[in-house]
Amino acid sequence: MRLHSLDFVGIGPFRDRQSINFDLLGQAGIFLIDGPTGAGKTTIIDAIVFALYGDVSGKEADSSRLRSAYCGPTDSSEVTIEFSVGDRKVWLHRTPRYQRAKKSGAGTTEAAATQVLREFASDGSVKAELTSANEIGVHIAELLGMNAQAFRQLVVLPQGEFAELLRMKPSERFTALGPLLGNSFYKRLQDELEREGIKAKTQRSAAELAVSNAVQQIKGALGELADRGDLQEAVELLNLQQPSGSSLSQAIAMIDQWLVKENKKLKASLSSAKKHATQTQVHAERAGEYQTAVTAIHAATQARAHSLAALDPHTPEMTREQAQEQIGELLQLLTRLEPIAQREENRDSDAAELQALATELSDHHQQLAQLTEFTTTAPIERERLKQSIAALEILSATLTQRESEVLSLQKKATHIEQLQALESDLLQVTAESDAAAALVASTDLELLALRTELDALLLQQLHDRAAFLAADLTANQACPVCGSHDHPKLAAFVGEAVSDEAIEERRERLEVLQSTLAEHKSKSELAKSDEQALVISAAELRGSIDGETTVSVKEALASAQNSVIETENAIAALPGLLDELASIQKQLENNEEFSTIERAAVTKLTTQLEQLEKIQRLQGEADREVLGEAASATALEKLTRKQIEGLTQFRECDEKLALAKASLPALAEELEVDVWLASVISAHEEAMALLEDAEHAAGLVGHAAQLFKNPREQLLASVAEHQELLDRTAPAIALADAVTASKTSMNSRRMTLQSYAVQRRFESVLDAASIHLNRMSGGKYTLELDDLAKGNAQSGLGIKISDAWSGQSRDPRSLSGGETFYAALALALGLADVVRDEAGGTQLETLFVDEGFGSLDQESLQLVLEQLDALRSGGRIVGVVSHVTEMKDWVQDRVEVEVSPDRTSRVRTLL
Repeated sequence: MRLHSLDFVGIGPFRDRQSINFDLLGQAGIFLIDGPTGAGKTTIIDAIVFALYGDVSGKEADSSRLRSAYCGPTDSSEVTIEFSVGDRKVWLHRTPRYQRAKKSGAGTTEAAATQVLREFASDGSVKAELTSANEIGVHIAELLGMNAQAFRQLVVLPQGEFAELLRMKPSERFTALGPLLGNSFYKRLQDELEREGIKAKTQRSAAELAVSNAVQQIKGALGELADRGDLQEAVELLNLQQPSGSSLSQAIAMIDQWLVKENKKLKASLSSAKKHATQTQVHAERAGEYQTAVTAIHAATQARAHSLAALDPHTPEMTREQAQEQIGELLQLLTRLEPIAQREENRDSDAAELQALATELSDHHQQLAQLTEFTTTAPIERERLKQSIAALEILSATLTQRESEVLSLQKKATHIEQLQALESDLLQVTAESDAAAALVASTDLELLALRTELDALLLQQLHDRAAFLAADLTANQACPVCGSHDHPKLAAFVGEAVSDEAIEERRERLEVLQSTLAEHKSKSELAKSDEQALVISAAELRGSIDGETTVSVKEALASAQNSVIETENAIAALPGLLDELASIQKQLENNEEFSTIERAAVTKLTTQLEQLEKIQRLQGEADREVLGEAASATALEKLTRKQIEGLTQFRECDEKLALAKASLPALAEELEVDVWLASVISAHEEAMALLEDAEHAAGLVGHAAQLFKNPREQLLASVAEHQELLDRTAPAIALADAVTASKTSMNSRRMTLQSYAVQRRFESVLDAASIHLNRMSGGKYTLELDDLAKGNAQSGLGIKISDAWSGQSRDPRSLSGGETFYAALALALGLADVVRDEAGGTQLETLFVDEGFGSLDQESLQLVLEQLDALRSGGRIVGVVSHVTEMKDWVQDRVEVEVSPDRTSRVRTLL
């Protein structure tokens, strides 16, 4: 990492903008930041740390001190830094949180912290821009390989904390130095190897589970066979806690042999049992046939008796022929019942048809009576309508006259209302005219009085001016008015002098009164004009109403309006009466034709109704002869079908009984029933029991063999895969255990891979630091690794100070203040050397040392300065913060921090 420039304003004692060009300062390899105590040297370091991390340097540092106490509410505070890491160039700008003036109104408000980072490509274009504090923090940590704490320990060595890295515990030193020494690569490698080991162990566990599952499936396939004594040895091998592949293979082979042997034995037993069962089966079938025939005869006899009883309980016997004859008679009866049942089904519709004809006949009788009645009453109604129409036509002729009377009365009522309004307005206008005339008169008098007063004042002012002139005259002096040298009667002051302001005030009042008088006259003339116009209009309205009153006009108007309404209502009925008269005339013309049609319809319907009633009566008499006492054809049909069904069943039962009796004698002759029947069933049952046992045993073994087939193959495959996996994963597991310092590994030092790698690189750091320390201490001290600090996986970075003069090693905490200073400086320089020279770490090209030189004696200071001077040839830039006088003589390039008379500070670069 190399700093290029720093720009800041409103920070610490620096109120005004300051700029430092580190590229110019770094040309000599070392530069000094000098200034009096409290001037702000450390503030420059704080600005660098704040710009990079948004924080300040040192444990005792306070971010609140960033904001300059000399800034006003409108002054800004900001820091801008430019730096590069390798070929990556970065510009970073930050502002701290502080109180600023409100944009509107009085007082202050808190300004939030802001930040902007830009990384540039090689062509100068912006490669990335970030504004989030979290994103910038992650970016800086990735870019520099260290957080703010590590930066303060390795790049910026603050006051009072210079020796912190030297005095750290090994585990703390591992955390601080690990990222710089490239431990991220070894951490990733260690994590990857550990993941591979975990993956391998997981694969082993899965393979072991597959073997265990296959064993359980084999045990499940054997089922109850597993309890057989001749399988116990194989089962015991399967039940081992951690069975080997060979033991499982041996168990499989033993089960295979047992299944083959058992299958062969069971096949022989099954064949013998089947042969014996076949021999007994023939005799059992013949015995079954005989028993079936006896059972059939018994069942047929009972069925015939039941069917006969169902026909008629009083019939003792019936032949098959008699039953057939009755069935024929009943079938003939069913044929005759079908049309009768159909007519019964249509009975409701036939009755409805009769009712419909009767209703239609009644309707025609009623219509004919109405026509006859209309022929009698219509002429009378026609005459009445003609008289009413004539009266309405006479009344219609008077409607126009009545409407004219209403319009005339409405106009007269309107004139009366207008006259009343005009009389009210006239009273008001007359009062306004009188008031306006009174104002004109009073204003005229006031104007006259004011003119008289103004004339008197003007005359008085003229006398006053003459008195002024007279007062200035002396004897024999020419009068400025007439030129005479004689002044027989000089004017004298009378009363108080009249001022021009008084004259002007009266004139202004006079103008106002004149304007007011003109306005009053205009209003008076307008009021008189309005009054005259109202008088004329009122006279015209009085002439139009002929002296009538409002009450009389309203009464006459109401009467006329009612008369018009009554006439209109009467005339409105005229079209209806005309239509009614035309309708009656037309009905009278059509009445005779309609009467003839209705009489013909009555005659026709009467004939149809009489014929239909006769047909239904004759059919009913014929149907009663067939039904006899039966309630209906449907009921008789149902009874008849039931009788046919019972006779048919009896006939069938009689036939079955005859067939059963015919077959029984043949069986009885063929078999010696009495001797053979007793033993044949028992012998057959015993043979079938033996066959069932043999089949069960064979089925059990066969089923087990079938179930055993797939688990057998799975187990053999799982055993082979498990063994192959053990061989294949052994290196990965052993390597993972070794790099993670597992207790089961061969790693005797119990150090993780990253701890071991960082320790090896730290040894290089100590070697490089020892070169610097040896020179700074005049050959007395070197640094070496503390072997006693290697005891766990997260340390291994212990430090001892080797004293060449005494030949002993010391704890760094036993060094004096000056020794601690240059020992810590040597360690920082050695770390920078190794990180720069080796791949995998961040190059530390810039180093700041804040104070500490004052703790050195003259000889030690000279040695340290010579060693820092030797860094120039390596391209290193070292910034030294110190107020030691000898440093100015030795370092020519420096930043001077000066205090201005207003107590603010500023920087000045000296090259």
